[in-house]
Amino acid sequence: MVVSYVLPSGETKRIHVLYEQGSQRDVVAVARRFLHARFEVGVLEVFVVLMMLVLLPVIAFTDPSTHLGVVEPVRSLGLAIFRSQLALQLLLLAAWIAHLLEACVAVLKARKLQVGGLNELSWFAGVFILGFPCLRFLLVLEQASKGTKKHR
Repeated sequence: MVVSYVLPSGETKRIHVLYEQGSQRDVVAVARRFLHARFEVGVLEVFVVLMMLVLLPVIAFTDPSTHLGVVEPVRSLGLAIFRSQLALQLLLLAAWIAHLLEACVAVLKARKLQVGGLNELSWFAGVFILGFPCLRFLLVLEQASKGTKKHR
C-alpha cells in the first residue's frame, strides 16, 4: 500500500507500507502522520471522478428521447444491459445510498480516532465520492491504532 500525505508545511510524503502483523509498528508510525493529513489526488483522478459525478446522473435521469451527443453510446449500453431507465436510476440511487452509509461509517471511525472536525468532513467526502477503497485506508489506520494501544 502506498500512503501519500501532505504536511501542514505543504511538503508531500509518499510511503510504501507493507501491512503485516510483524510490521505493525511501521504502520502505526505512518498512521500517526497520515491521520491529520490531506489526501493527495492527481489531476486524472479528479477529472475521472468529476466526469462520473456529472455524467452518471445525466445518463440515468435524462429523458430517453433526448439526444446526449457523445454520451449517447454510454446510455445505450446501459439501457441494453439493464433493460430500462428505471433500473439505471435504481442502480444509481442504490450506489449513492451505499456510499452514504460507507461515509457515515468513515465519520464514526474518524471520530473514534479523534482526527478533528475538518478531517472528519474530508473523510466523509472522500469515502462518499470514492467508496470503499478510501474507507479501507481508515480501517487500516484503525487497526494500527488498536495495535498501538495493545503495545502500551
